[in-house]
Amino acid sequence: MLVGKIVGRTSPESFVFEVSSIIRKMDFIATRDPEKHWILGRVEEIAQEKDKTLAKVSVIGYVDKKGTVKKPRMPFKPGSFIYKSEDGLIKRVLGMKSSGFYVGLLEGSDNLKVYLDPRKIITKHAAVLAKTGTGKSYFMGVLIEELMETKIPAVIIDPHGEYSSLANPNTNVEEIKYMGRFEVRPKGYKRQLNIYSLEKNLEQGMKKLKLSGKLTTQEIFDMLPFRLTTSQLSVIYSAVRDNDKERYTIDEIMKEVEKSNSKSKWNVINVLDFLKRSQLFDNVHYAKPEAMVRKGEVTIINMKGVEPDVQQLVTYKISKDLFEARKEKRIPPFLLVVEEAHNFCPERGFGGEVISSRILRTIASEGRKFAMGLAVISQRPARVEKNVLSQCNTQIFLRVTNPNDLKTIMDSVEGATRGIEAEIRSLPIGTALIVGLIDQALIVNVRVKRSDHGGEVMMLDKKMKRIEDPDTLYFFPKFLEEDIKKNIRKRLEQFKLVYYPLWRISCKFRTEEGDKVDNFFVDGVTGEMWFLRKEQIARTKGVPELIRLG
Repeated sequence: MLVGKIVGRTSPESFVFEVSSIIRKMDFIATRDPEKHWILGRVEEIAQEKDKTLAKVSVIGYVDKKGTVKKPRMPFKPGSFIYKSEDGLIKRVLGMKSSGFYVGLLEGSDNLKVYLDPRKIITKHAAVLAKTGTGKSYFMGVLIEELMETKIPAVIIDPHGEYSSLANPNTNVEEIKYMGRFEVRPKGYKRQLNIYSLEKNLEQGMKKLKLSGKLTTQEIFDMLPFRLTTSQLSVIYSAVRDNDKERYTIDEIMKEVEKSNSKSKWNVINVLDFLKRSQLFDNVHYAKPEAMVRKGEVTIINMKGVEPDVQQLVTYKISKDLFEARKEKRIPPFLLVVEEAHNFCPERGFGGEVISSRILRTIASEGRKFAMGLAVISQRPARVEKNVLSQCNTQIFLRVTNPNDLKTIMDSVEGATRGIEAEIRSLPIGTALIVGLIDQALIVNVRVKRSDHGGEVMMLDKKMKRIEDPDTLYFFPKFLEEDIKKNIRKRLEQFKLVYYPLWRISCKFRTEEGDKVDNFFVDGVTGEMWFLRKEQIARTKGVPELIRLG
């Protein structure tokens, strides 16, 4: 489709064209260079002048006979035609995959599927960053479905119990409507899920989470709620120095500490008792790495309702055990998913070091050597440790507006531009910007999940079921701006929200005395309208009555 012609000064890297048809920022365009190559470019800026619209294009390149992507070496000719790029050119020049983790459709295309490279996710890590309510957990749910479809194992640190719903097929009527477009069908993954929980009353299919009670002295030091003094440390070292064992139970160490003559032993016993009273450890029946990481299965560590310090302790121990097991090749390559990552590896200025910080930092820097991937999810990127974020080569952004979070994102993305920052600010719900998959940032309409979603972005009918206060009145408009504009067409002079859900509309009418502007008020809930007729206030029964006014 022809969308314009090149105007003004050009270069091999960029040019401006006058827009003649619908085009949007970040759209891909195609044109021919003086050497007759079909060139792919991307719209970086659009500006409206008095009588024309101009778009600035950043040139991406073309594919030569050897299949290599090259940049043109000559400036473009003014007057050259600009076309909206067809999917085949986009796919060839960008080197987009035809298989992998299917996450959605390229923005602006109804057919071009976007796939993430499994190898990049597992060996080079990923981050999913977005403000609350914009779909970060939903996107991660899509990615987990793809892991199960391709038989790649994963372990999910799930602080809020959002991922257990993967067991059930998607029954959301609104989402099912879009499944045809994305070529997916409802599906539950119950047989591929292992769910561990710390809750006393386990739901059907869940297992009680217990950690290995055989600990190294370093693990004990790491898991204590506060740092021990030098004298307290010496008490523990003295208790174990005559033993050749690498691992001890908490009871064994407490028994040896009680034999000490040091006055510091009572403080040591108290902090060791903290670990014992947590009831997290078992010397025989505990979740082994070999049981948590199996081909084709996903393990969920459901910690809903658990205190933050206990969540951090569990995350530390599980992550450490899995890392050691992967280094020894006792378990297959897998992905460790950490939800609410700002709570488990916080930046030093936001809560400082926590129990789980060090091991997650180690996995981020060394996990790729052993084919152990890390995916961190957070609504506060500025609060996630920068050393962890910087190791995530694939970054998925949904909408982010906080200035500190945006600065962190821009600092962590190689080659980030103001255009990317502006896009991240304005992304609608359900749309993601993916960086690191290929050389160019991609805007993706995230596909509908096959399974049920247990996260924070719920449909309206589900939200209504959670209304608990019968004295609170909730308004859900039935008639929106689009309804009104459609009916009054070109007669709309001004549209203004007075007080939700009440709108004031100014309409221009032709009368014998000339053009006349009248004001009307519309109730967005009932559709009723109030207006002045022959100096009397009158009202109609619905928005469609607008057609007959005047």
